[in-house]
Amino acid sequence: MIGERVRLARDYTGLSQAQLANQMAVSQSTVAYIERERVVPSDALLRKIAGTTGFPLPFFHKGDLDPFPLGSLLFRARAKVPMATREDAHAKARVAWELARYLLGRVKEWPVRLPQCTGIPVSQAADAVRIGLGLPAEDPVNSLVPALERAGVLVTAILTAGPGLDGFCAWAGTNAQRPVMVLDSATPGDRMRWSAAHELGHLVLHRTVRGGGDAAEREADAFAAQFLLPENAMRRELVAPVTLTGLAALKVRWHVSIQALVRRARELEIITDRQYRYVFEQIGKQGWRTKEPIDVPREQPQALTQLIQAVYGTADNFRRPLTEAGLPLSLLQSIAWPTLAPAPAERPKVIALHAGYHTDR
Repeated sequence: MIGERVRLARDYTGLSQAQLANQMAVSQSTVAYIERERVVPSDALLRKIAGTTGFPLPFFHKGDLDPFPLGSLLFRARAKVPMATREDAHAKARVAWELARYLLGRVKEWPVRLPQCTGIPVSQAADAVRIGLGLPAEDPVNSLVPALERAGVLVTAILTAGPGLDGFCAWAGTNAQRPVMVLDSATPGDRMRWSAAHELGHLVLHRTVRGGGDAAEREADAFAAQFLLPENAMRRELVAPVTLTGLAALKVRWHVSIQALVRRARELEIITDRQYRYVFEQIGKQGWRTKEPIDVPREQPQALTQLIQAVYGTADNFRRPLTEAGLPLSLLQSIAWPTLAPAPAERPKVIALHAGYHTDR
């Protein structure tokens, strides 16, 4: 439907209906009627929309968009994440999904092997997902994003329009068959990993939206805590006295923030509330609440790159798949594409795809 595609192009570009109408010298009601499918735009007007938004004209003639729900964005309180930020992130992710869907239709199956854990305690779910992803039960998760991609999760890193949204997730596609995770590419590595674990909790616990957003967010955080910092391991390693020096060493080992380690110590009653407040006072005095020492490297999603490589035999030019999929070249700036460098022959693929697995075009 053209109207839905016009709305997506407008949201992706960050334009209001009034702004788009003003740039095309039409009334706002004209744009509103087009988006509601009450008016079919003329070819001339559609060319104006394409020129204003930067979307190729064929994009608007491709039929219905693939379903891409708000997913965990439904749980984000408006006070914490402004509506404009949510709309921007959702639009960018939806356009990235259109590219992925185009590529997935031309490769052999990329199976989803993500466990579903509805109806069981959160801590048990976190342990079960570790096992399901082939990760050690109580050791640090050294490479989370590659493990998610091997399990069939499409992970994408994008630049969001504003602060407050480190990521979100959704089950996309006609039958909600593909788990998609979107992370803010500007987020520090330790926080990005926590966001990935948090969104993983939503994917396995909240495939069907039930209950209030606050409860779902608490469950996802509890999942992330147990998944990244298993209780048994923390009881062995978070030992008294809990000091900033000791916490910094654990940050290096577990790839999470010092503040996350302190919160975990309090949750497990390894430290008292008084000790918790004291440690956070020390963190504040060091200026670590906003910028901690020891940078944790960001984990770079590889799935889209490998899908392109599987279809085209190379991933050194992203323009061709975007053009063939009828998508704007500005997507190159929205997505944090990995640095392309020849991979050693012995290094395994992140996802089970191989160059040359494509259909005739």
